[in-house]
Amino acid sequence: MRRINYKRVPNFLSGFRLLLAVALWIPAMLDRSLWVGAGLLAAGLTDVLDGYLARRWGAVTEYGSRLDSAADMVLVTCAAFWVILVEPDIFFDNKLLVLSWMLIGTASLVVGLVKFRRIPDLHLYMTKVSSAAGYVFIIFMFVVGYSPVLFYIASSLLILSTLESLLLQLLTHKPDERVRSILYAYRRWRNSSGHSFS
Repeated sequence: MRRINYKRVPNFLSGFRLLLAVALWIPAMLDRSLWVGAGLLAAGLTDVLDGYLARRWGAVTEYGSRLDSAADMVLVTCAAFWVILVEPDIFFDNKLLVLSWMLIGTASLVVGLVKFRRIPDLHLYMTKVSSAAGYVFIIFMFVVGYSPVLFYIASSLLILSTLESLLLQLLTHKPDERVRSILYAYRRWRNSSGHSFS
């Protein structure tokens, strides 16, 4: 009997989240809010488990890390469109917040592609916190209903995390996936003898 290669499980979970982001367009277009909420809950669980299992089983790889980031990026983008489909007034009533996040996010992608020829695979603490807040807001909206308080908390954290990612890319010579926050990078720079913030 063929043994299961457990070290492939984290990548399977990330890949499943990527496929889920595509599949959830069907219930989103059919206005099946509970199905979208359940799917996002499953996606959130895979987001937590893939990184945890990869570290626990010594299965952390560059490919897996990039797959995880790609799945997150696709899911966040799709979820933003689903929110607009269900509650279009959210966008029109909060254009400044939404456009600020989109502008900073686009700038971060462009800087990464131009400066490093790729999208840096940063796993910052603020990104994890903002992702958790985003999951809570979106799942709550699809299952219970729209909450302005959760929206402002999630959108503010998303803007801050995207801004932190942009600043790190602008201030460093090369992306460092081990950096967990801009404060950590700053302290390391102060303790080094170099003159570059990297």
